[in-house]
Amino acid sequence: MKKELINKLPTVMKDVIVLMEDGEGVSPEMVLPVILSVSNFSVQSIMDANPVEWTRSPCGQFYVVVAESGERKTATYILLCGGIIKWQEEQMFEAKKAKTEYLIEKKKYDRDIMNRAKQDPDEYANEPPLIEPQMYSNWKHLFEKFTTNGLLKDLELVSHCFLVNTDAAEFFNSHAFQGKGTDTEIVSALSKLWSGEAITKSTGIEEKYIAHRRASALFMIQAGQAKFLKDERYKDQGFTNRLLIAQPPRIEHKIVSLWDEGNIEKKAKLKEAIDAFNAQIYKLLNKGADTKKMGLANICQALQMSTDKNELKHLPRMEVNATDGARAVYREMYETFEIVKRDRFYKVEGFFEEYGAFLSRCFEHYVRMATTLALFEENDTITKENAECAKEIILWFIEQRHNLELDIARDKSEIVQCAESLLKLMKKWYKTTPNLFVKDIVAYNGMSRTFLNNNGPATYKIMETPDRDRVLEEMASREWIEFETIYDDLGKERFEVVKLVNAIAQQAIAV
Repeated sequence: MKKELINKLPTVMKDVIVLMEDGEGVSPEMVLPVILSVSNFSVQSIMDANPVEWTRSPCGQFYVVVAESGERKTATYILLCGGIIKWQEEQMFEAKKAKTEYLIEKKKYDRDIMNRAKQDPDEYANEPPLIEPQMYSNWKHLFEKFTTNGLLKDLELVSHCFLVNTDAAEFFNSHAFQGKGTDTEIVSALSKLWSGEAITKSTGIEEKYIAHRRASALFMIQAGQAKFLKDERYKDQGFTNRLLIAQPPRIEHKIVSLWDEGNIEKKAKLKEAIDAFNAQIYKLLNKGADTKKMGLANICQALQMSTDKNELKHLPRMEVNATDGARAVYREMYETFEIVKRDRFYKVEGFFEEYGAFLSRCFEHYVRMATTLALFEENDTITKENAECAKEIILWFIEQRHNLELDIARDKSEIVQCAESLLKLMKKWYKTTPNLFVKDIVAYNGMSRTFLNNNGPATYKIMETPDRDRVLEEMASREWIEFETIYDDLGKERFEVVKLVNAIAQQAIAV
């Protein structure tokens, strides 16, 4: 990721990204989507975006992070969701109070209904109508797994939600995606939530109607499990066009002593940065839709003035405006996307057959991003700096989509797994018997192919020679091993050995 992009981010975001990479070895490509998704959830109920081209747009965004196991997906999210957790715990307390009020008022309402049923209609003709108490607002805004019915039921009680799953293979293989038609049904519901449309669904004699809701999403998934992104049914729903997808590079995590003074200092700075980020998220969530303002008295009063119950589950939202400088950047981005779409400057083969459709959404993605950055910084309007930063981020996401590799993990899974197993064994040999097996390891701390064939992992032993070569090539491409040719005293080539690269070898010996 370019440093220019990171430097344009709000200071609180930038500090977390820089220190996560320096202190934890987590790539910026992993941290940025998580930061943006959490921030997006925290501001989506404050204001709507103003795309200029049309009247209004929610600012909610859906993110997908494609990364292999062990790349710190869950750990990164856990560190950055502290502000949400704190806010939601407080909402839980308020929701319990609201539920108690609702049950009390509901009993009064039922009693009054029974009393009027015993009266002659003329007796209460001039009395005000009885208004049934509205269901209380809920505390739960985070959802990890759900069906369409479950999502609609939960959204009856909250104005905005965060759909987050750090092991999304579980989510996309759940019941909601397995039944015939249920997968396209839930994807359609998610697409409508992104666009701010109403969702209706009939179940037997009951019909659900949900409107004026806002949603953000973060799904983390391994490449081999992300096949749904290539599913034609989801493309038809426009679901994949609404996703901003990032694929962080694979990294070798540093092993640093917990007692190293320099590391202790880095950890302290990182904690300070994360605490500042979570504090800002908590502050922003309290500015938005708040269950304290959704108490029974407010709802009853609002019911007397409105017949649309859905209006009661969200606070009035205004559109955030942009400065003249920001609008100039808007115009530049809009014209750029129009030229790209007109002249088709993108791939039209394989997975990227829908790339043009994704680009058709990019201007709205861009406006939502600029809105999120402005509201995160508590700006009254979108500044030119917000617009420029959003521009760099969206161009980065376009590049990520352009270079997305979903098949590599599935096609190479056996090779990669064997390479990782062999690496683990080689580290063990370096640690315990670095100069044993003189015949094969000699004094070079390297292993001959014959030695690896006889002593490697079971999966490696049963492979054909071409596949064994692919395993070693995979390890060399990841800079885990290197090859060295051994010569005799007369300079005649004897054999080739496989060696761990020096940095990994030293780690193995030190651990």
